Amino acid sequence: MTIEKQGDVTIVHCDYCPEYLEIESDDSEYVKLAIRAHEWRFQKDDNDCWENVCSVCIRVPGVAKW
Repeated sequence: MTIEKQGDVTIVHCDYCPEYLEIESDDSEYVKLAIRAHEWRFQKDDNDCWENVCSVCIRVPGVAKW
């Protein structure tokens, strides 16, 4: 899972493609809500580590873990 903070901006990267979100907040609860509002998902990979999946990649067969 790649999430980086640059001042008041949080950048969330998809773990499957080059897509990313720039969220103008550094509040973790707001960032979680914004990620979900953009139809991104958090999920655990096969090694039990969290990953971010963008709204396009979540529709690719085999990516969604639920």
